[in-house]
Amino acid sequence: MIASIRVLLLCCVALALAPASSAQADPRLAAAEQAYRDGRYAEAERVWRDLAAGPWGADGRLHYDLGNAAYRQGHFAAAVLAYERALRRPGAGPEVRFNRDLALQRLRVPARGGGGLVEGFRTWLRDLDAGSWFRLGLGCQALALLLLMAALAGRGRRTLWAVVTLWGLGLFAQVRAADVDPDRPVGVVVLEDRAPLRAEPRAGLEPILRLPAGQRARWLGGTRDWLRVSVTTPDGPREGWLPAGAAGTY
Repeated sequence: MIASIRVLLLCCVALALAPASSAQADPRLAAAEQAYRDGRYAEAERVWRDLAAGPWGADGRLHYDLGNAAYRQGHFAAAVLAYERALRRPGAGPEVRFNRDLALQRLRVPARGGGGLVEGFRTWLRDLDAGSWFRLGLGCQALALLLLMAALAGRGRRTLWAVVTLWGLGLFAQVRAADVDPDRPVGVVVLEDRAPLRAEPRAGLEPILRLPAGQRARWLGGTRDWLRVSVTTPDGPREGWLPAGAAGTY
């Protein structure tokens, strides 16, 4: 049974790991996609990475393609980082989360961190992109209108309070959508296995934790050489500093 599931997953990878960006706007995209189809994944990744440094970096599909190229080369932590960046930008589809979770599985890192339901909900809210916030706001306001119609039909004050609450949540979500900046980091992906997490940004200190490649953490700030993060552990959240070269932000 387990072997059958693995075969099914590998088939899904073969179907899902395909380039998604359009080749019509820039000839370099066509060249990268052809390189990818020919199995020249490093070449495709190099071109896509150059494109991501410019205006194309705002397109989630390009980061998805970068993740696929990294995955094909066995660079699973880099793939996770690219998929997380894709999720924060418009254009990427639902297959991004599927591929990200496959990469985390290859790294033997849980797709969902610890910390319980509350921490999971906070992480979900933090990682929502502008489009998701906008759709959430519209959904809340649509439900508020339906409840308002019920209230006008004589369903009582409690319905009116629900209308006000949902409408307020809808407005908050739409304001949040306008405030989402995908270039402002919210998270970190560890790129080096056993990356040292230190209590202070000093290389000589003994690490308080060693983090596996692919581990995701909350970004709290940092400098050019250090990233201050909060990571969820079985004992609760721990804060510390990672060398900038050992991780990437999204």
